[in-house]
Amino acid sequence: MINYTEHALYQMKVRSVSKEMVEYTLNGPDKIYEDLQYNNFVCIKYVHNATLLVFFSKIGMDIMVISTFYTTKADKVIEGKVRRGIWKKV
Repeated sequence: MINYTEHALYQMKVRSVSKEMVEYTLNGPDKIYEDLQYNNFVCIKYVHNATLLVFFSKIGMDIMVISTFYTTKADKVIEGKVRRGIWKKV
């Protein structure tokens, strides 16, 4: 089951990210990283001219979406996080 924090729901509304796109990303990500700093995960999906990042944690068999956003600079974000040892590819 996919659940959403209040923060995630608010950010989705502000950033115009639909639940359908979040679930599409979670069910078929192009890349997955473990966020070692916050003990969470990040699913990445390339969509048209942008990239959707979905931050989530696993609670048993459930997923809790923490935040999400579109960016056109995903490769820079990923490269920086991996280089600093904050994210590890799953």
